Amino acid sequence: GPDATCLVTLDQAQEWVTVSVEDDGLGADAEGDGMGHGLRGMAERVQAMGGTLVARPRNPRGFIVRATFPTHQKH
Repeated sequence: GPDATCLVTLDQAQEWVTVSVEDDGLGADAEGDGMGHGLRGMAERVQAMGGTLVARPRNPRGFIVRATFPTHQKH
């Protein structure tokens, strides 16, 4: 929505990096534009890089998306 705010954080450790995005908008009640692949597409891209994705509504409003990636891939 027009009054929503967003907080983006980056947390790095020796073996992983986590990117978190939290907003206070409409969350799961917001209508999509149908132009993307949504959470499924994000999860597929994160998994392709060996990472994990968590996405959930915040209380009372908003949404959290958190992606964690390894800093190096095992061969």
